[in-house]
Amino acid sequence: MTMKKYFCKIIPAVLILFCACEYETLPTYSGIDQIYFEFADVEAGARSVGNSRTIKFGYDDIMKSDSIVRIRVKVMGTVTDFIRPVSFELDESINYEDEANDNGDIKIVQIGRDIELLHNESFIPAGSITGVISVKLHNTDFLNDITFAAPLRLVENEHFKTDYTHTRSAYINEIYNFDVGTMFYLYFDNASEMPNLWAHPSYFQHFTNAFGPYSRKKFELMTQVLTGCTREYFTYLPHENPTTVFSDRFPIMVMTAWGRAFSIFLREYELQHGEPMLEEDGTVMEGGNYT
Repeated sequence: MTMKKYFCKIIPAVLILFCACEYETLPTYSGIDQIYFEFADVEAGARSVGNSRTIKFGYDDIMKSDSIVRIRVKVMGTVTDFIRPVSFELDESINYEDEANDNGDIKIVQIGRDIELLHNESFIPAGSITGVISVKLHNTDFLNDITFAAPLRLVENEHFKTDYTHTRSAYINEIYNFDVGTMFYLYFDNASEMPNLWAHPSYFQHFTNAFGPYSRKKFELMTQVLTGCTREYFTYLPHENPTTVFSDRFPIMVMTAWGRAFSIFLREYELQHGEPMLEEDGTVMEGGNYT
């Protein structure tokens, strides 16, 4: 073999080995770990539900003295072999007294009296990129006439930054940047009234046509029978436009499908039990017009 042919064979091999070694030394992630609320991963249309939660002591258990709420958070970055605490705080800069609210007064909570921030139960477990922040809500006499709001904000610490920005292609050739994921809104009271989107004068008849007259018992059944049906889904928050919320959540296909499904449930119940489902006052529970 000539020297020229030898070098022609050895040089590519050396280059391949060199490149492989260089590649092995490249870091898999070079940024700073970000922490954000997990709802930010969902499509934009569902975020208005995902970025909040409403706790109804009046529906859950009016005698319950408190409720621990855990909200899922997520890491964009590395996985570690140790527990990492998640820092958060109550954002008291929001003035709810200036917000229009169909359900009465909304006031921001007081730490200690109305809510406890459970920092010792808020963390990312070892070997995971998801975790929780935890708070305890107190059911007190202060809830009789108002709704309490607890806007929670993630805070940077030695483990995480909170400047996560999500970019999503919503439509062809259009890119939207959402500074999402750092705020989560908790609302709670002890009322058991009709959800405010159903009660809204612009949409009351739409829901009544689909499901029949509202009752507490009927709504509880709906949340059990209809997949995806929750009280939050029928509720808009003070910072939300009810028209936008209704349009996003209740297109005609959803309203028709849910209305038919609930009417079928009522018919099957009567066939199985030999008598119709009754309301709390003893009258027959009625379905809507979508049969």
